[in-house]
Amino acid sequence: TVNVAISLVRDRKQVWINRKTEEMFQYSRDEMVGQTTRKLYPSQEAYERLGREAYPVLSRGLTYETVQELKRRDGSRLWVKYNGRAIDPPDLSLGTLWILEDITERKLMEESLKRAHDELELRVAERTEKLERVNEELRSEIAERERVEEALRQKSDELQLILDTVPASIWFKDRNNKFLRVNKATCRMMGIPAAEIEGKHASEVFPDWLAEKYYEDDLEVIHSKQPKMGIEEQYVDAGGRLRWVNTDKLPWFGEQGNLACVLAFAVDITERKRAEAALAESEQRFKLLYERAPLAYQSLDEKGNFIEVNQAWLDTLGYEREEVLGRNFGDF
Repeated sequence: TVNVAISLVRDRKQVWINRKTEEMFQYSRDEMVGQTTRKLYPSQEAYERLGREAYPVLSRGLTYETVQELKRRDGSRLWVKYNGRAIDPPDLSLGTLWILEDITERKLMEESLKRAHDELELRVAERTEKLERVNEELRSEIAERERVEEALRQKSDELQLILDTVPASIWFKDRNNKFLRVNKATCRMMGIPAAEIEGKHASEVFPDWLAEKYYEDDLEVIHSKQPKMGIEEQYVDAGGRLRWVNTDKLPWFGEQGNLACVLAFAVDITERKRAEAALAESEQRFKLLYERAPLAYQSLDEKGNFIEVNQAWLDTLGYEREEVLGRNFGDF
């Protein structure tokens, strides 16, 4: 059984059809043979457009191919892939042979994939915008912290008051990994008062594995006498939950120019890390959707070079991925 509709058309009237044509459009042979194909089109404009486009191609002896929306007897719509060929191109009155393949399910899947792609792009854009806002907030906090650092250098007698007005967590630690001074934000972050932090070894405040990691960074600053900026690390909050902070550590010099301790600034970036993880997950879902799509998809750069193809593309054309990526579309 042929699974495509086949019809012989003369002067846009069907003079012969196969059984699949009757099934596809829900008309009997008597209702279709001898009749124009107009009733299969959703509009007069669509009917006339195909005639204008197809017959000049057929008269040159070429195959006319297109995808067209048509309608069944009950009014429901279907998408078909057209393939037309003239019996004798110089004399179209002898008729044209048409082969129609129902691709409605494929078309619906493509539309579904496009909607999913558009939704993922929207979600990525929303998360990107959120990350940009978070970064702008962090930049504002860093600018504020820099202003506070300058004030610390100028007025040491006002140090604690200034420290306690800063929203970021700030502390001083000596060479032996003991806390010398902390601000209120640090106390809120750790969930304990300053009296239970200051003078204590880091291992008495944090789990051993975290205390050792923090001290490694401190020693790097102590030995190099250079700041270490943008350290993204975890800490345990008052509820016992692991959270993320972005920490800057600077060498703090005494009046004689000797390194006295390490000064640390920490900003909670847990929400930013969660947003980044959510964005990465969204991108991974899109990549899987792209790779597992049953249709061949490709991505090109502005010069027409392949930057990605999916497995269906490779299976259809018989290439390995490394044979395709980086090459120009014109090579294929």
